[in-house]
Amino acid sequence: MVDGSGKPIVLHGVNRSSTVYPCIQGWGLFDGPSDNASAAAIASWHTNAARLQLNEDCWLGINGVNPAYGGANYQAAIGNYVNLLQQNGLYVILSLAWNAPGTTASNGQQVMADADHAPAFWGVVFDLYNEPHDISWDCWLNGCTTSGGWQAAGMQTLVNAVRMAGATQPLLLSGVGWGNDLTQWLASRPNDPANALVASFHEYDITACVTLSCWTSTVLPVAQVVPVVTAELGESDCTHAFIDPYMAWADLSGVSYLGLTWEAWANGCNRGPTLITAYDGTPTNFGVGLHDHLATLSKGLSLSVTGNRLLDGNGKVVVLHGASRVGALYACVQGWGMFDGPTDSNSVAAIASWHANAVRLDLNEDCWLGINGVSPAYGGSSYQNAIASYVNLLHQGGLYVILSLTWNAPGTTLSTDQLAMADADHALAFWQSVATTFKTDRAVLFDLYSEPHDVSWDCWLNGCTTAGGWQAAGMQSLVNAVRGAGATQPLLLGGLDWANDLGSFVPNKPNDPANALIASLHVASGSGCNTNSCWTTAVVPVAQLVPVVAGKLTENDCAHSFIDGFMGWADPVGIGYLGSSWEAWANACAGGPTLITSYDGTPTGYGIGLRDHLGALASGS
Repeated sequence: MVDGSGKPIVLHGVNRSSTVYPCIQGWGLFDGPSDNASAAAIASWHTNAARLQLNEDCWLGINGVNPAYGGANYQAAIGNYVNLLQQNGLYVILSLAWNAPGTTASNGQQVMADADHAPAFWGVVFDLYNEPHDISWDCWLNGCTTSGGWQAAGMQTLVNAVRMAGATQPLLLSGVGWGNDLTQWLASRPNDPANALVASFHEYDITACVTLSCWTSTVLPVAQVVPVVTAELGESDCTHAFIDPYMAWADLSGVSYLGLTWEAWANGCNRGPTLITAYDGTPTNFGVGLHDHLATLSKGLSLSVTGNRLLDGNGKVVVLHGASRVGALYACVQGWGMFDGPTDSNSVAAIASWHANAVRLDLNEDCWLGINGVSPAYGGSSYQNAIASYVNLLHQGGLYVILSLTWNAPGTTLSTDQLAMADADHALAFWQSVATTFKTDRAVLFDLYSEPHDVSWDCWLNGCTTAGGWQAAGMQSLVNAVRGAGATQPLLLGGLDWANDLGSFVPNKPNDPANALIASLHVASGSGCNTNSCWTTAVVPVAQLVPVVAGKLTENDCAHSFIDGFMGWADPVGIGYLGSSWEAWANACAGGPTLITSYDGTPTGYGIGLRDHLGALASGS
């Protein structure tokens, strides 16, 4: 879909259900306000669309509907509200939701549009039938006699009715299975002289197609041919744990979505589900998911440091949870690729499906700079462009990105491992280049050196000549390199002992003109500081002054009892964590350790711990 200037449009918004029942029940035109303030409240959620569910009998003024609430009065009320929504910058989808054949009152939705009245209704409005169900795809297209004995109107008849009225607007056509099945949509779609059909998909946590694999296999192929609008997106548990990964997948796939429903029914969060507790836009816990996601989309992902917390562009506290990927470290320097494993939208959606909000990428100094014999096919601008493209794709999936200098080497030595500290020969040039590339991207953070070890705190801060005879660059010089390039993003600084020791972090903290430093902690089941008492003694004092992120959290027994304990300790302290590593190496669950057995997100015995814990956090349990 494109707007009047030819710019692509993805619809994000809400449903209003309250136009479907008051009129037929004889007590009003709307349940809830339909004034400018209510329209403005919808727009305040950074929406660009609203979907109104309409009643066939009320619109046509038939089957005993009170004239005060039907016919011309209903049409005028809908028309006035549509105008108000449009004045507030919203596109409007009008859906035939409740209908009935013959002289039966429209007190609910049927299996399909009825032939008796739907074509006359569709001389005017445009989401052809809300939720077809319990019919075949042939009936969906051509109509049929239903099990109830009445004649269903097929989508072809409804398309014809709209086009015969001279209307050329886009038409939404829901699939079968209550709008949740698009498997035969392309093969069954009607002929449309305006060539403006849109597939409408309805998605709830209790429907049949509720997994990433289902969305990818059944919805994405349709979205690659015609626009897909998730006309109803809901969750029945008064949380947003289900809709969060769906929205991340939809953003990556160019699929639109509208939450259901913008009503303030008492105790309606579960049963509506309702997005709001009041028509001023106060969200329910379910509505918070849509509200916050659209707010982030409107401003773009962004992080800043305030005190000991990370804040997004809307001033909301963010705790980073996610996974680390190491595949960009070695493929390039070994001369066979940029990454080990896929970097497409499906692989990003798989990470997001774990309720992650961040990914850490380990980078290779020589590959980024294109030095020391790295093949130009995998180094220099080729490597830089590949990393930048992947970062952008991760952002589209709603993920912040931490870029870490991990493999390095001095002089003409090839970077095939991590050293005790960043090297003065190349690390400053690396960070000047990386910072210049990403300095306008507020959703990128820089991890200045992954795992310092076997150096003193003085060397960590100021640099030194190492035992190997080469010059180490201190954290102060690395901070200066980034800030000198004009980048002001938050910087992660790993402590000593492979980033496991933060004991003297605070007195050795570098000067930072942006005042945006984060202490990076790496925690493993076999590391030195691996108990609650150590974390409380050594980490909490740091976390009271600056944000702390466990940039790498690992367990080497293909189980998750250790990381469960750390995550349970870290959550109330406000410390984020990223599991390592999101790679599908064969037989590497303990040896990697690896979180997944497949890049579709299938977890290892170790990865189950992180996946389930983040899922529990998202659901509030």
